[in-house]
Amino acid sequence: MVRQENGTCYEYRESGLDWLGKIPAHWEVRGLGSYGKFVSGTGFPHDFQGHQDAEIPFFKVSDTNIPGNEILLSVANNTVSRDVVRRLGAKICPTGTVVFPKVGAALFQNKRRILQQPAVFDNNMMGFIPSVGDERYWYYWLTQLDFAQVANPGAVPSISEALVRRMPGLRPPDAEQRAIADFLDRETARIDQLIEKKQRMVDVVLERQSAVLEQMTFGAEQGWRRVPFKWICRIPNGQVDPTVQPWSDLPLIAPNHIESGTGRLLALETAANQGAISGKYAFSKGTVLYSKIRPELAKACIAPERGLCSADMYPIIPGESLMPEYLLMQLLSPSFTSWAVLESMRVAMPKLNREALGSFRVIVPPLAVQSALVAQWRSGQEKAERLLDYINRAITSLREFRSALITAAVTGQIDPDTWRKRGDTERRLEAIEAEVNP
Repeated sequence: MVRQENGTCYEYRESGLDWLGKIPAHWEVRGLGSYGKFVSGTGFPHDFQGHQDAEIPFFKVSDTNIPGNEILLSVANNTVSRDVVRRLGAKICPTGTVVFPKVGAALFQNKRRILQQPAVFDNNMMGFIPSVGDERYWYYWLTQLDFAQVANPGAVPSISEALVRRMPGLRPPDAEQRAIADFLDRETARIDQLIEKKQRMVDVVLERQSAVLEQMTFGAEQGWRRVPFKWICRIPNGQVDPTVQPWSDLPLIAPNHIESGTGRLLALETAANQGAISGKYAFSKGTVLYSKIRPELAKACIAPERGLCSADMYPIIPGESLMPEYLLMQLLSPSFTSWAVLESMRVAMPKLNREALGSFRVIVPPLAVQSALVAQWRSGQEKAERLLDYINRAITSLREFRSALITAAVTGQIDPDTWRKRGDTERRLEAIEAEVNP
């Protein structure tokens, strides 16, 4: 079979795998273990950790989150000497080893990284050392395999060397591997730059909104009355059982349901749907909800209806002289957040306790002034949300295109050279901008 609609002139055959479908007839499909070896990491006792001036990087799963380590793994929080490597019985893996989490929640994130220098890694990770072909191609191929779908079940999911050795590997001739890897390096870098640009736009919009909010609250004081929080706001005591009606059928709001810094409620789920069993606080519509844990995230909102909130939140009822929306604006402001972070550092767990919150002096302008400021803030929020929605839709589309392009290249659905000559990436990026442009 010859197919040319995607710029290829390959003869195709069935791969024998339902999810993979047809592949170029001259490409080989075998178990990954035929193309290299898998190496499990080594336990890393705490006594050996914390050194950053030794010769050999010792990577942990957390190091994959360090900026700059998104593809090439180069920055480690720990290093070890060759003597320590021998004492631990660890294996130094060569440059080009493709590493990934093999146990725990990180397994479900399907992270893949390439060692940029010889290194060792801990026993929560595994590495693939290719014996044939281009390690960059194998990196891209491994991003297509969802290890979470084949993980050993249990409280702590995991994958074994035996399991991943049997997983399929699609091997083009070496020259084609290099061409595919070069193509994907170039095209994904372009897409990543656009994604980064969009993410900076998100940061700018949020920073601007934060500055405006500050000016409408603590930066706008004109001799307005300031009173302790506990004099004008009330936090109800007593909890209810979320496993019985009517409480089980009401929405349960927790910090994860609220967007950081914006006051937006992201989702509503009933207590029953969330499997809630411990006591919760009941609130009425219009109550101000504030997350007392990790105050740097500035998570607060106004309840759109009657419901429950977790013990990690305060349901706040302001007095008649303070509008709930204006109180929310203060709770989201940079000044209040900075104060709350400092207060939370006084205890072992970063949270804002009732006593500290009660002492904070809130601003109480005349109600007419509050109403005008709230209306102005709502208008600005609506405009910002529309802009953020546009930017985030563009980011989602770019990520989907990036993933689809990798899949098409490593499975032979497109010819990289023809794709480049036709300017297909440019056309697709232009189409994404047109699709999401408001």
